[in-house]
Amino acid sequence: MYETVIDQSDSEEWNRLCSGFTGMSIYQTGLYGELHSAGILRSCSRIAIFKESQVVAAAQLRIKLVPVLSIGVAEIDWGPLWCSSNGKMDRLGLGVLLDEIRREYCEKRKLQIRVRPRSTVSQNTDLELHELLMQHGYCKNQETRPYHTVLIDLQKSIDTIRSEFHQKWRNQLNVAERSGLEYECGNNIEYFDRFYAIYKAMWEKKKFPTGVRLPIIRELQEKLAPQEKFIVTILHNGQVDIGATVCTVLGDTMLYFLGATTPELRNDSRPGYLLQWLHIQKAKELGVRWYDLGGYDDINPDLARFKKRTNGIHVLYPGQYETGPLNFSSKFLKICEKGFRKTKYYVTSR
Repeated sequence: MYETVIDQSDSEEWNRLCSGFTGMSIYQTGLYGELHSAGILRSCSRIAIFKESQVVAAAQLRIKLVPVLSIGVAEIDWGPLWCSSNGKMDRLGLGVLLDEIRREYCEKRKLQIRVRPRSTVSQNTDLELHELLMQHGYCKNQETRPYHTVLIDLQKSIDTIRSEFHQKWRNQLNVAERSGLEYECGNNIEYFDRFYAIYKAMWEKKKFPTGVRLPIIRELQEKLAPQEKFIVTILHNGQVDIGATVCTVLGDTMLYFLGATTPELRNDSRPGYLLQWLHIQKAKELGVRWYDLGGYDDINPDLARFKKRTNGIHVLYPGQYETGPLNFSSKFLKICEKGFRKTKYYVTSR
């Protein structure tokens, strides 16, 4: 009844296969997987389950191996994909996919598997996904940090959305709109380079640790098909760029992906509020179901408050699930990863 296909799609074909899933995101696009998996001991793998020639579940994995040792990890970010745009959810097909992932990547390739599913927005459906993962041998990692986000329901009118903002958030938006800032929006590489310049200036001033690999994101912007390119929005005062953001539109969602402002030029113009409002208007114009303000956690209370005060739908992602051989190799792998993260934190925050 079900057919399993592994590593038989190039980037373009993979995107076409997965375009009908509402949960499709930048992290599951073929080109993103290939560019972020480029290099020694890294690779990208794709697996899809078909029923009567229709793809019903799929996942792209990014594989990382430890030098010399025959150990590694395969990660699925914001996957697997299984909810189609017509509302169908093949739970049996998803179960087949989960079993095939274990068979191919754990048993055959001897890899640890980490699955970080995207929320379906429905708590009941997320619970079903949790139960399916557990039933098929995936254990939830209770140590990983929860991922929260806020979604704006774009089925509401634009006036209703604005009226539902917290009064203090709406006041700040009013200030931003009176500041006289102008904006531009586009998807060509020149817009991205203007964002890039603002981001680099912000990082040079704050020296915050980051895992963002902007050269790869820029290359992605150059190579993506026109309809898949990031949407870049730039606020400027005359010839001076004040702030910019990068958003993606895939599946049923417009996602806030990256943002930056020039600290010494922000003054009292509140660019963050105006940029988010422009995103909501753009997402509404494009006809997608949701606008996603992007992740936050309570470690940064100012950012959490900023996003929560839009009074959108608060969403908690299911978490991280793992499966694989519980032996010395898996424990050593985690030690290696912790060491790498500490080194990256030190280097990027210098």
